[in-house]
Amino acid sequence: MIHLQNADFTGAPRVTFICGTDETLYAFAPGFEAAMKQMIVGQGMFHCYPIFPICREAREGWEMMVRKLKPDDPG
Repeated sequence: MIHLQNADFTGAPRVTFICGTDETLYAFAPGFEAAMKQMIVGQGMFHCYPIFPICREAREGWEMMVRKLKPDDPG
């Protein structure tokens, strides 16, 4: 994980990094956000939380991911 956050993402396609505050990767969030420029954090959420839309917060994350995957989404 340390090597990933120090990687050079120059020229990489745009990435939206989604993580929960209750997962291991969250400790490296500032480095990821600086590199990827777009980060969404689920407060109190676990790893991959939007993939399991069984609670309101996860459903919101799921719907956001679906919107971002649509070709007409500008952001």
